[in-house]
Amino acid sequence: MLIVCSLVFLSSCEKEGEFHPFKRKEKKCAIVQSDAIPTTVQKTMTERYSGATNLIWFDKDGSSFCAVFKIQDAEKKVFFGLDGQFISEETEVENDNEDNQNEDSGCEL
Repeated sequence: MLIVCSLVFLSSCEKEGEFHPFKRKEKKCAIVQSDAIPTTVQKTMTERYSGATNLIWFDKDGSSFCAVFKIQDAEKKVFFGLDGQFISEETEVENDNEDNQNEDSGCEL
């Protein structure tokens, strides 16, 4: 059950409003296999987030890549340019106060 719930949340790459899987309007981005991610993007990801688990990659309409993963009791959504350059990071910490609003550019297409 946990895996199914995780896949529902992780299959999304865009949202409007709060950083909460059940309170957003979603526009799905294509999930990308790790071996299809350019080496420069993977290298930047590994250098910045070596302890990442449950990593899933998304293609942001061919303009960048989005990685969603867990690290140190937090869920992160990180954006990288096609050349591997770090763009931005969004974090949701477990047990966040529900009134806490996170800014999120999402994966708008």
